[in-house]
Amino acid sequence: ISLKENQGRCSARNTGIKAANSKYILPLDADDLLQPNYINATISIIEIEKNIRLVYTGTQLFGTEEGVRNAPFSLKNFMLNNLIPCTALYYKEDWQKVGGYNETMKQGYEDWDFWMSLFENGINVKKIDTLLFKYRRTENSMSKNMTVDSILNTQKEIYNRHKELYLNVLGDPLTLSLTIKELERELALIRKSGSFLIAKKLSRISKLFKKK
Repeated sequence: ISLKENQGRCSARNTGIKAANSKYILPLDADDLLQPNYINATISIIEIEKNIRLVYTGTQLFGTEEGVRNAPFSLKNFMLNNLIPCTALYYKEDWQKVGGYNETMKQGYEDWDFWMSLFENGINVKKIDTLLFKYRRTENSMSKNMTVDSILNTQKEIYNRHKELYLNVLGDPLTLSLTIKELERELALIRKSGSFLIAKKLSRISKLFKKK
């Protein structure tokens, strides 16, 4: 896998999954952690409830940022904000059916895009409310360092790849268009906010100190 890392996270992940000789796949980045009962909890569900093809748990943040991500799952909310962490249990054959992770997505949100591909293929998901996954936040976290423009461009890319799913879940084109306009309005307000501008300036100052 290390030989593929310079080609992007998705390429390295696809290479590892392709080589895996297992029925289930559970991606886990090197700096993240699982609670001891994570495997038993998720596999118990996916083996007993045969209609479930994807299982994930609540997330505990640690490192430079602490907190909890444990919002209830709904497909509608998922389409607007990725609710499923990068670490979740699913069938390898489902990864094969959708062609794996999209290797053109190098700026982030590759997991969100992959989960959408699975949902397009008709899989069902189940969330365990217990905080069994620990996600490490660092100053160099990809999601943390994405700019507003890169976030918007990546989200547009995801929308273009999954238009039919968006329309089926969020409704007719007019409703979807209004939803997108509202999101763009909220994003514009964030970009104009004092806290965003201060954070942007602090980021520039921090980069200057690092260079010196």
